[in-house]
Amino acid sequence: MTLREKLDLFNLSEKERKIAEEKFLVSLALVTDEELKETLKVLKNNDITITKARELKVVVNSADEINKKISILKELKELNIYINNPNMINHNVIDIYKKIKYCMQVGKQYKKPDGSYEDFIFSESAWQKEFTKEEVKEDYHEEELVTVTPPMPPVEEEKKVTNENVVDIKEYLNSDLNEIEAKKNDFATINQELEAQLAELDSLRDFNPDEEISFNDIEPESYGMGRRAA
Repeated sequence: MTLREKLDLFNLSEKERKIAEEKFLVSLALVTDEELKETLKVLKNNDITITKARELKVVVNSADEINKKISILKELKELNIYINNPNMINHNVIDIYKKIKYCMQVGKQYKKPDGSYEDFIFSESAWQKEFTKEEVKEDYHEEELVTVTPPMPPVEEEKKVTNENVVDIKEYLNSDLNEIEAKKNDFATINQELEAQLAELDSLRDFNPDEEISFNDIEPESYGMGRRAA
């Protein structure tokens, strides 16, 4: 099949198809005809429909891996994560699994009133912020509140800051954002990460669903796909 014939297999609006032809055909180029058909079959059998151009990146996952990820969320009865947003298939399902299990254990609401999921299930920064706030709230006792003003260090003990120890924030602000974005879209790197995730999924087969997860079991993830540092 040509790339546009592969594109015909998806339920895209005219607008989304145009976007796909301009930006996302490379995703279809990375899979064979048979691999694509197998992946779409798995998605269809689980009521997961790709309707947006950016969701085409999901097809770089193999049908086998998608099946494993789906089975993990089905165990939690949270397959809606993928149904509502197929792009979540590209995220590390083990991180999502552990966060939801932890929330279940401690009685933490991880869904909004409208049934959508709280951002902290998918975002590491939001997760840390949310649970740091919870810990502060738990440790706070008004009657024991004491305000302490730390003493100022003696002037003679202050360390002089040399120019070589100073990091100019402008260097970060002016960093090559295009290069960073290119790394995010490096499908060769993505495929390596997917292989690593597949190994993790295989190890999760032996994971005891009744075993409690501690906060420390939830490893900080990187932004983007899986644990890749972007």
